[in-house]
Amino acid sequence: MTLFYITISYMLGIIGGLYRNITIVPFFLILFLVYYILPKNIKRYMQVVIPKRIFILCLGVCLFSYFQINQQQKHYQEIMQEMQQVEEVEILAKVVSNVEEKAYQNTYEVEIQKISTKNQQMQHKKIILQVNKQERIFTYGEIILIKGNGKTANVQRNYKGFDYQQYLQTQQIYGIVKAEEIQVISQEKDIGFYINQIATCIKEKLNVLFSEQESATLAGILIGDTSKLNKETEENFRNSSLSHMLAVSRKSCCLCYSRYYFYTTKNKM
Repeated sequence: MTLFYITISYMLGIIGGLYRNITIVPFFLILFLVYYILPKNIKRYMQVVIPKRIFILCLGVCLFSYFQINQQQKHYQEIMQEMQQVEEVEILAKVVSNVEEKAYQNTYEVEIQKISTKNQQMQHKKIILQVNKQERIFTYGEIILIKGNGKTANVQRNYKGFDYQQYLQTQQIYGIVKAEEIQVISQEKDIGFYINQIATCIKEKLNVLFSEQESATLAGILIGDTSKLNKETEENFRNSSLSHMLAVSRKSCCLCYSRYYFYTTKNKM
């Protein structure tokens, strides 16, 4: 029961940190004061449900998680703002996604290895790389040298409008860079490379065997790729309380598939 109270308090602190308009901390402080003002007979009954020590511990856990999330939010905003302001930046980065083809440009997720700015907090952080359509297609795991400029991510302008900056934050992506010049340095084949190969192979098979909508749904369930899933299907999963089926990490799924393949192949030998 103690663990349950602590878990709930930690989650409340996280929610309060993510949505700062929710005044979680003042609420708990008022509750803490009321706890001592209450008459002894009422306080006695309250302590049966949650003892005094547990209450104080839960309050501390809530405050800790609240300020921890606030600090992370502040850190993210500082790095995002710095990336938006950089000009003629030079970045050595690793491509960590497949190409996403759009009308006027291709985009990739890349992980920074080195950056020419004075602030080195960007190392090992992910950014969105925008590339002209005339450039060749880059593959997962390639190490590339980028020369380009930072761009501003759009924020929510209208009520219930899409906030691209907030979306990037949920994906742990710290900025956008428009590439002016790109040079391929090498190809790195680590575990991420092979996981991506498995995921790509699964998606290709699904596209051949099923219709567009069916393959998009199966890709979301099997490898956590919801990029092609339409809003109606997502809403149906949400209304059926099955949205957790689409929240599985692609890396986790592909690791399971690769282990299964390894063990079945080994047993056949």
